[in-house]
Amino acid sequence: MTKDSKTQPLQSGTLLILGSAPEVVSIADQKLPAGCDLLAVNNAWRVHPETRHLIIPGDFPEKDLPPVERGMNIIRGQQSSRASWNAGGHLFCGTTMVFLAGYFAIWAFKQRQINIFGCNMMYEGKETHFYGLGSPDPLIEDIYTYPGKRNLLAKSVRLFAYGAIQNKLVLNANAQPGSRLFLPPMPNAPLTDEQIEDVMCSETTGCLLSDAIEILKFERKFPGNRYTLDLSVVSQTEEMISFIDQVDDKWEALGHKYYADIEHLLK
Repeated sequence: MTKDSKTQPLQSGTLLILGSAPEVVSIADQKLPAGCDLLAVNNAWRVHPETRHLIIPGDFPEKDLPPVERGMNIIRGQQSSRASWNAGGHLFCGTTMVFLAGYFAIWAFKQRQINIFGCNMMYEGKETHFYGLGSPDPLIEDIYTYPGKRNLLAKSVRLFAYGAIQNKLVLNANAQPGSRLFLPPMPNAPLTDEQIEDVMCSETTGCLLSDAIEILKFERKFPGNRYTLDLSVVSQTEEMISFIDQVDDKWEALGHKYYADIEHLLK
């Protein structure tokens, strides 16, 4: 899925989760539309002067935090993880920061349309981040150490489905070929509440939600503690790894089954 180059990530009445991909600088000088809010991930707080919210991991370097005079609402550590915990635990929600931000946004913000910009998790070339060459979150290359990151496509679909269950739309503001953030693309204009209701009440969304609830029920059969924070224990157990793979296969298949129709509804 690709996006029209004229699409503007900053849209009225929406929440924009802001990552650190090079393209995020395109909004640096744009004024926030009415009702639009920004939730920056890690160093992305530097991109836009009107950013009021920042979500970071517990080990984020103090030297890289915004100055106190910015008065930024900083979400970190247990606070940033609480929403994922309530949504089923890190093993199934995913432990990459964009997913922590996504579940937190669903839980904490009022906007029904949540757009994610600059988080395609593509790390090729010399400039992977807006500040140059950055160090990516440990991804699926180390799947046995980080079982919560084995299939980022699947974790993306789960995020979309969970948002829909909460009556919110989570969309990719700059979907690109090869993206690991597998979400329906954001439309060219912000959706009205009526349009969101039409999407939510559609037969397609109803079927997607029905299938998603069955997958969530299946997750509860996990042969271990799905809320464990010691992911190394999971990585050493082939039965648990196999179960996570089964769950991920179900979520990824759900996206392939319904996203084309969802995208049509969004136009």
